[in-house]
Amino acid sequence: MIKNYLSDEICVCIANYDFSENASKLKNQFCQFFKTVLIDSSSPIPPMEVDITIPNLYYSGLWNASVEYAISSGYKYLMFVASDLEIENIKKLCEYAVEAISYKKIGVYSASVKSSSRCAFHLLFNRTSSCIRECGIHEGFFF
Repeated sequence: MIKNYLSDEICVCIANYDFSENASKLKNQFCQFFKTVLIDSSSPIPPMEVDITIPNLYYSGLWNASVEYAISSGYKYLMFVASDLEIENIKKLCEYAVEAISYKKIGVYSASVKSSSRCAFHLLFNRTSSCIRECGIHEGFFF
């Protein structure tokens, strides 16, 4: 069966370690809108719907596996979702993601890093771009 996703350019990776029930719930919700894979970091009790299992390499391992999957599968955008999140309105969030990649005047910057941080990338602060661009570092567990 071919699914009619909101966008074929966006892949969702649910990253899980030991929040298996919620990971399965998130996968079942996101898969209505985008191609969704559940990557598990060798949880003691893994989710039933796991697509990829990796050694327990913490969030960095889950992030790397997600990026590798998205690139090898030909996706332009990756939505990374940690399994311990609760998202009130996934449908609306997915609609906003499609809107964000549709407008050339929407930019992305690393807002969670203080400008005084040694990790700050000053070129990313409060600047628009011609489209979504890479952030210098990632913080948080949904991006």
